[in-house]
Amino acid sequence: LFSELHSIFNSAQIGLVIYNTSNTDENFTAIGAASGKLYQYIKYGLPVIASNTEGFRELILENNLGVIVESPLEIPSAIEKIISNYQWYSSNAKTAFEEKLNIDIFLNKINDLI
Repeated sequence: LFSELHSIFNSAQIGLVIYNTSNTDENFTAIGAASGKLYQYIKYGLPVIASNTEGFRELILENNLGVIVESPLEIPSAIEKIISNYQWYSSNAKTAFEEKLNIDIFLNKINDLI
């Protein structure tokens, strides 16, 4: 059930946002972000490990949400990096979601315009 989704995210420590980066479709980054995984992870303060796609790279590095990897083989070292500074990454994730990346922020602005 969707209403139980929070229990899954609350049981995790790090979110994985891994996609096939050899896909050259221009819409790939938008489709990857549309799955909502990244936003759900940071909503719960979970640092992320993400594939190196243009949209994810910029978003994650600008907001210090986690680590970008070139391949799944880099995941173990990315986990070590996040764990070594977990509170910082977690805090950045929560702040970015609350202040910039929560869809409700944009919906409220649209509501105000209507």
